[in-house]
Amino acid sequence: MCCKLPFRKALKSFFTHRLYIFLVVLIASGFYSCEKDEIRNASIIGKVQKGPFIPGTNLTLNELNDNLGQTGRSFTSTINTNDGYFELNNINLKSGLSLLTANGFYFSELFGELSSASLTLQAITDLSDRETVNINILTHLSRARIEQLVSDGNSFKDAKAQEESELLAFLGINQPIDINFEDLDISADNDNNAILLALSVLVQRYTMIWNEKPSLTAELTQLLTNMSNDFKQDGQINLQECLIENSDYS
Repeated sequence: MCCKLPFRKALKSFFTHRLYIFLVVLIASGFYSCEKDEIRNASIIGKVQKGPFIPGTNLTLNELNDNLGQTGRSFTSTINTNDGYFELNNINLKSGLSLLTANGFYFSELFGELSSASLTLQAITDLSDRETVNINILTHLSRARIEQLVSDGNSFKDAKAQEESELLAFLGINQPIDINFEDLDISADNDNNAILLALSVLVQRYTMIWNEKPSLTAELTQLLTNMSNDFKQDGQINLQECLIENSDYS
């Protein structure tokens, strides 16, 4: 019995030590999992384009939770250049999921003049893996559909991949292509950017023909809202034929 007691103490000490190490590792890994998506002192850049939004455009970043609800944490900035370029500096977020909203006048890429009223465009994104976010017609139409898919139980990543595929299908692009709507820039020359430019011109031309006036930002806002709401439900937009038909109008 006397020989066994030190052994038991040693055994107890061994397992106590191992348990301590296990708990430390578990707590540390749990803390890391909570902290790994945090964004600290980051700078976010991008462009806001219908055509390019003009200096004075207000920009807001709202942090989102995993369900894409707003957490109350927000940051603001203003466009100061004619190409729609913006910067958001010293950004600290607990979640990379964010909603960016721009509101201002834009220079029409179709008519070569300033819009008659301000327009709001949005982009929903994950900033944990990117520092550049462009806000445009495609990101704007995507927001409600992403929110719907996430509310249906999809991850943000899967929801974004699905809505991009669905929106490209609406535009007649059914083959897989490497594209991210937040990367598109109508002032840059490649095939993906041409998709954005074509849609931007198409929706503006639709409002011009429908109302027989050259600049109708209010009607453009209404059109984009109708398209977004339509797209949200089932990943389809029912204005395709009208948009294509009016694109040939002269």
